[in-house]
Amino acid sequence: MRAALAALVFLFAAVLGPCGSRITVLSYNVQNLFDDQVDGTEYRDYLPPRWGPEQAAAKLTAVGRAIRRAAGGAAVLSAGGAPDLIALQEVENLRVLLALRDRHLADLGYRHAVLAPQKGVATQVAVLSRLPVVRTAVHPVGTFAGAPLRHILEVEIEHQGRRLVLLNNHWKSKTGGVAATAEARRRAAAVVRRRVAELLQLDPAADILVVGDLNENLEEHLEAQGRYPTALRPWPAGRSAGTAGQGPADADRSVPPGGGGAAADAQGELLLCPRPEQAGMSEEGLGLYEPWYELPPEQRGSYVYQERWQTPDHMLLTPGLFDRRGFSYRPGSFRVARQRHLLHPLTGYPMAFRPASGGRGGSGTSDHLPLLLELETP
Repeated sequence: MRAALAALVFLFAAVLGPCGSRITVLSYNVQNLFDDQVDGTEYRDYLPPRWGPEQAAAKLTAVGRAIRRAAGGAAVLSAGGAPDLIALQEVENLRVLLALRDRHLADLGYRHAVLAPQKGVATQVAVLSRLPVVRTAVHPVGTFAGAPLRHILEVEIEHQGRRLVLLNNHWKSKTGGVAATAEARRRAAAVVRRRVAELLQLDPAADILVVGDLNENLEEHLEAQGRYPTALRPWPAGRSAGTAGQGPADADRSVPPGGGGAAADAQGELLLCPRPEQAGMSEEGLGLYEPWYELPPEQRGSYVYQERWQTPDHMLLTPGLFDRRGFSYRPGSFRVARQRHLLHPLTGYPMAFRPASGGRGGSGTSDHLPLLLELETP
């Protein structure tokens, strides 16, 4: 009897959880995943008569399809090849998150659904996980220009006795002016920096992923040309931690004056490192490994603005994900999901969801593309 019970428990765990030592993490701005109920915080385009049950159902179907297909072709051992851990941005509420999970991803085993609720904000950040969630936390960012900034959601998951901390972000957009809104993004960066520093102080080998739509590009600091400080900047030219040398040429261009360097200023910025050895806390600030640097420049981009590919979406890694203990990043696994159904057939750009004329359904999915990477355990 005991043997039969043990076999049943094992079978139950095998069906619901990943079967191997490799997991896939997805981060995706789903562009205003609203339900069909009016709560008072919706954007104008998501109110009747333009938005209703048919449009909401079509949007959910499109997002569910995108998640299912995002990891297609990846050598993962989890059920259906779908991501094991999903960080979503621009989800209206828990109601629509559960509708996505229970109606469109029901067979994929996402037992855990977490959302950072916030009053006065139209969309939130959320997480779906097949892996056990052992702890959650919400980090407020405050307000900017009289409006609340979105919370940062922290989720700690466990797999094979090992822990991974994920910080899901959606920083202030550039609506209202790039320079005028930069301070709001720096406030969010300061919250991330403080929290990651706390976790690394407790455990320098902690496995931490900082993901989401940060609304700043890989080259944001260079594009600013010193006119204003940015929340993201490349690792300083000629500087490296440990024995690391120079990074890729496009990451080590000379940094223009202004927008970083002083200790106080570093509180509101994250350093994007092209090499794992450069990541971690130092006198320069908090360095995080940036896998965008793994891709050639012509392949970088998850969003398009004025017919130019942008890199506002990020998946940033701490040094613990390279020490071959606990969770470890699988080099070269970072990628952008560019499935044909997510792209406009003429431009090749991400195809935003558009309600169909006549009020029936809609087409497209999101104006962003999903990002993925893979982690391994020994």
